Amino acid sequence: MAQYRIIVFCTACGRTHPARATFLLDDGPTEKTTVADAYKDKPLPPELVKLLKKDILCPELVIPVMLEDTEKVYLVPID
Repeated sequence: MAQYRIIVFCTACGRTHPARATFLLDDGPTEKTTVADAYKDKPLPPELVKLLKKDILCPELVIPVMLEDTEKVYLVPID
């Protein structure tokens, strides 16, 4: 099982921000990739489904940004 940090491309300011979440995944990627690419033909793990129903606060503009687009949410392995 590997641990992953979540990084999000913010549609509000155009930058990436870390989400305050890490996950342990059995079948996660070996390098940084989008959730969409990592789980292209597989169901998303329940913890990622739960995360994608939330929003994060953009630290630049201080507004909430939804995480629903799996093309804009990245899994980054933690060594």
